[in-house]
Amino acid sequence: MSDLQGTKLLHAVAERIIEKYLQLNGRVDVRVNDEAALAARADKVDITYMTPSGRHAIKVKSDPYIGSDPVKASDRSRSFYRPDGDAYALETMEPNRQPGWLFASAADELYYYYLAIDQTEAEVEALFREPDAIFFSTLHVAKDDLHILPLQELRAWFAPRQESYPTRPVVRDGGAAWYRLVPREDVESGVPRMQAIGSIFGAVSR
Repeated sequence: MSDLQGTKLLHAVAERIIEKYLQLNGRVDVRVNDEAALAARADKVDITYMTPSGRHAIKVKSDPYIGSDPVKASDRSRSFYRPDGDAYALETMEPNRQPGWLFASAADELYYYYLAIDQTEAEVEALFREPDAIFFSTLHVAKDDLHILPLQELRAWFAPRQESYPTRPVVRDGGAAWYRLVPREDVESGVPRMQAIGSIFGAVSR
């Protein structure tokens, strides 16, 4: 795990927090697909878990654009603490020009996790290699907010209106993935079954 950096590191941190959140909330057989497993998969599923109704699949999207302190947000050493953008960033195209996870993921749900961390990337990377007791007690999460969206409903709502929203390139894997920035209020009014869970880190870090 020591080679994790940038968006991959933030994503891995988000998965680790969400994995524990699921376990604390009665989900069983929670499985996180590591980088090697994901490379071999075409379904773009990050986490699966079991309930009495069967196995469920999750796509995780981590997003640091929720910070509320302008001084910290302007500090470039805090890679994972960015100013609140009041939007969802939805990937529509991968660097290889294939459909992004919004259209290609076979997940049942999107766990969109806003996560502002008040530490440098090097500090977060070092903590990520530690056992849970150290990782969860030492990670400085300034603000977090989990939203759960039914992915098929989000896709159906978004597809006919995607051109209305601005695009943003994100450099990844040697190329640029393309995201549409969609105001939170638009998504939340367009996808009624969206669940605003709120902060989860306080519960998992106890």
